[in-house]
Amino acid sequence: MKKLTTILSLFLIVALVAPAMATEVTFDGHLRSRGFAYSNRTFDDRTDATDAKYDSRFRMNFKIAPTEDVFVRGRLEQSMNYGQGGYGSLDLDRAWITWRSKAGSLEVGRMSGGSWAFVWGDTEDAFDRIKFTAPVSDQLSIIAIIQKSAETDFGGGVSD
Repeated sequence: MKKLTTILSLFLIVALVAPAMATEVTFDGHLRSRGFAYSNRTFDDRTDATDAKYDSRFRMNFKIAPTEDVFVRGRLEQSMNYGQGGYGSLDLDRAWITWRSKAGSLEVGRMSGGSWAFVWGDTEDAFDRIKFTAPVSDQLSIIAIIQKSAETDFGGGVSD
């Protein structure tokens, strides 16, 4: 009987405290669909090599914030290619946690990286990172990043 009373008391405490633990969850994203038609790509008039395909991509970004200073962000992506050799995939390609304090912001997980300057020269991808951002002023921040850029074995061999 004592165990049952203890369990019921815990459930009652959780039921009373749960409304105060309001977690904000937000979603946004986009859907992209494209179509391609190719005719005589080899510029050889003896063959009439034609091909047509289309693809679509759905990206959904999410943010789960139990507090203003601690939150989890991520991106879920679903891709489909239709046509010859069509394929599809569903990936959670980014997910990281952020903790903000007076000293700065600490982010840990798989997040966006790779782009540094101009759009025409950069490639953005997801990287495993530990990132700390310390604001110096309104216009200047110091950023420290530890990043895993490739999955390799000791000695430089690529790992499966």
